[in-house]
Amino acid sequence: MSYQVLIPCAGTGSRLRNETKLLNKSLIHIKNKPIISYILEKFPNDCEFIIPVGYKGKDLIDYLSIAHKDRKFIFENISPYEGKGSSLGFTLSKVIDNINDSFVFISCDTLVAEDIPSPESNWIGYCQVNDSSDYRTLEIKNGKILKLNEKLESNSNNAYIGLAGINKYDDFKAFYKSNKSEFFKKGESYPLSQMISEFTAKQFTWFDTGSIPGLNNTRLNYEPNKKVTHNILEKEEEKIWFTSNKVIKFSSDESFIKDRIKRSKIIQNYVPEITDEKKNMYSYEYIPGDVLSSQLTTEVFAKLLNVLEGFWEKKELSEKESLSFTYSCHEFYKDKTFQRIEGFLNMYPFSNKDVTLNGKKTDTPYSILEKINWNNLSKGLPVVFHGDLHFENILYDSKKFTFLDWRQNFNGLLHYGDIYYDLAKLLHGILLPHKIVIDGMYSISESEDDITINIKLPDHYLKIYDFYISWLKSQDFDIDKVHILCALIYLNIAPLHHHPYSRFLFYYGLELLEKYVE
Repeated sequence: MSYQVLIPCAGTGSRLRNETKLLNKSLIHIKNKPIISYILEKFPNDCEFIIPVGYKGKDLIDYLSIAHKDRKFIFENISPYEGKGSSLGFTLSKVIDNINDSFVFISCDTLVAEDIPSPESNWIGYCQVNDSSDYRTLEIKNGKILKLNEKLESNSNNAYIGLAGINKYDDFKAFYKSNKSEFFKKGESYPLSQMISEFTAKQFTWFDTGSIPGLNNTRLNYEPNKKVTHNILEKEEEKIWFTSNKVIKFSSDESFIKDRIKRSKIIQNYVPEITDEKKNMYSYEYIPGDVLSSQLTTEVFAKLLNVLEGFWEKKELSEKESLSFTYSCHEFYKDKTFQRIEGFLNMYPFSNKDVTLNGKKTDTPYSILEKINWNNLSKGLPVVFHGDLHFENILYDSKKFTFLDWRQNFNGLLHYGDIYYDLAKLLHGILLPHKIVIDGMYSISESEDDITINIKLPDHYLKIYDFYISWLKSQDFDIDKVHILCALIYLNIAPLHHHPYSRFLFYYGLELLEKYVE
C-alpha cells in the first residue's frame, strides 16, 4: 500500500551537545551516513514524506534533494522551533493538514533493526528497556495496549520509541482539533493515547540516537543491511557522507564549498566530477575502488609519482605575482603555524616548556620555531596543486589514480600553490600512515618533563620512504624543506584532534622539526 511518513526534524537536538552545533540532528552520521537516510530506506519508494524543518533546516532540505532525489517530500518550515511556544505538538500542528492518508509517525532520532510495517492497521512500536525513566511507556496485555503512560507514570519497562502506524488518520486529526492544548503539550502521544484501544503493540530492536549515550551505542551496534565502513578522521566543521551511491561533502563554511567546486574544474581530469552543488555541500558519484593506503607498495608509489609529475603543471608568474606568491607561502606556513600552536598551547598550557623527548633534551616549541629559516621556506614553487595528498585521499584501481578531498585553496589562491606542500603531504602519509592511527599503533607516555613517543611503521613504509627520498634528490628538491613542512603539518593539525592523538602529533612534529632545522 502507498502511505505517508511523518518525520519531525525541526528541533535543535540540544541533548546531543556538539554533535548538533552545525547540523540538524537527523544529519548526524552512523557509519558515515546520516540517520535520516537509514530511516528513509526503511520505507517503500512510493511513500510520501512529510518533514517539518526548523533548526538547520535548509541543510537538511539540500541534503535530501541530493541524496534522495527519487523520493517525494513535503517540507514545512517551523517557527519558533525552540524556546517559548515551541514543542513537538506545535510542530505537528503545522503539518496536520498535509496528512491525507494512513501514515507512519517516526522520530528523526529513532532507528530500528527490523522492517517497519505499513499502517494497514493501527500499531505502536515499543522496546523493553532496563531503565524507562526517560521515556513514555506502554501497558501491554496479550499484544493489546491498555495505556500509554507519561514519563515516570508507571514502572513498565515497555518504552514507547517514537514510532507508530496510524491507519485511521482522520481520527488522529480529529483528536488534534478536539483538544489542541493537550496536543501542543504532549505531541503525537495525545491522540495516540485517546485511540489506544484500537492499537496493537509491535516490539522492535531500538536504537535511540537522541542522547550521547544512545548515539554512541548506535554507532557501535547498529548494523544495517548495507554497511558503510569508511575510515574518516572527523572534523567538526566538515562532514562527508556516503549515501545512495553518492559521496556528499558538507562544510559549515560556504566559501569552502564554493572554492572546492571551482578547483574541481581546474583539476577536473584528476578528481571526480561534481554533480550537485549547494551553498554548504556538493556531491559526486561514488567511485569504486580502494584507497591507496590499503595497497601501497614501492612500485605503486612510483606510478603515483609519475602521474603527479604530469599533474604538477608549473606556473610562470610575473614579478608581481611571484612576490605575492612568496607572501602567501609565508602567511600560510608561518602565520598559520603560530596560530595553531597558540591554539594547542591554550588547550595544553603546560606544554610550553623544554622537555626530554625520547631521551633528548628539547627546546620549547617557540624556540624551535624560531630556528626555521622562514624566508627560505616561503620561496615556493608554483604549480597546479592538490593540497591534501595523503593516501586516504587517493583511489587506485591498478589503471588509474583518482584524487579526492582536494584543498579548497592555497591561502586564497585557486589556480596554483606550492609544490613543496604537496610533497610534504606525501611524506606525512608515509611517516604517519592513516591505518596506524586508526589501529592505535602509536603511543605517548608523559612523566613530568619526560616524554616518550613511539610509532610502529611497517617495513614496506620504510622502503617507500627511502625510495621517496631518492626520488626527491633526483628531482633536485630541497629534502630538508620537505621534512620541515611535514613537521609543520603535524603541528598544525594537532589542536584539531583529541587527546592523546593530539599530543602525539604535537611532539612527533616537534621531534621531526628539531631534527631538520639544526
